Amino acid sequence: MKEKGYLSSESLRKGQLKEVELAIEVDRICRKHNLQYWLDYGTLLGAVRHKGFIPWDDDMDLSMPTADFKKFLEIAPQEINPQFFVQTDKTDPQADMGGGLCKVRYNNTLFLGEDDVFAKQYHRGLSIDIFESKNTPLFRPYKLFHFVTHWKSKTYCFFKSRRLLDFKNILCFFTFPILHAFFSIWWKLICLTHRCNAEYINMNRRIYGKPTPKSEIYPLSTLEFEGYQFSVPNNYIRRVTDIFGPDYMTLPPVEKRRIHALLMIPEL
Repeated sequence: MKEKGYLSSESLRKGQLKEVELAIEVDRICRKHNLQYWLDYGTLLGAVRHKGFIPWDDDMDLSMPTADFKKFLEIAPQEINPQFFVQTDKTDPQADMGGGLCKVRYNNTLFLGEDDVFAKQYHRGLSIDIFESKNTPLFRPYKLFHFVTHWKSKTYCFFKSRRLLDFKNILCFFTFPILHAFFSIWWKLICLTHRCNAEYINMNRRIYGKPTPKSEIYPLSTLEFEGYQFSVPNNYIRRVTDIFGPDYMTLPPVEKRRIHALLMIPEL
């Protein structure tokens, strides 16, 4: 793997193993309180293809259905091991997490990414992402689904990232609130007129892939990841295919191997 920024292969691997510790703690809390979660996105692909991290990946993704996600946000800050921190809009307001996302961070570590805003003070430790997975209609044509959800997400996320002061972004600043309201209403109408029989990421996040039917998610199964057993969708092959397409076992070319971190320090 080509090193990026100040991140070495050794630091990446140590950081990955720290993140596994975070996932084990989340798994413990979920088991204790009968909360459902599953490995998702690149982490699920890593479990299927590598039995662990994708070699160049630097984060872990978990998903929880809405009811369990909300319970976790209530329980975890009090239950978590003191060496970890549950980061939400309430526990760390300057982090500007937005809806549908929680991070569990490792104290006395450091993770710096391209999207970090250094004008704000918030916890920047190594972390894993926990996404809210919402009841979603699975309807056709898929192009319409993608069009509505893409713009609903894009118009929301625009205000959650740093932007250059140029004409395009100034235009978006004034038009995107209107567009977001329009696509939000359209989405609500779709949900009212279609059966919500699938799981999909909260629309307030950057989205990709397509929904997976609930019958393919539940009951949850388990799969090995870095020597540990974690919860995964019952038909995890269907879930990976929905997210990455049928060629998920093919490694991408080196120039397309995405990494988030510029710097990872597993111990401070």
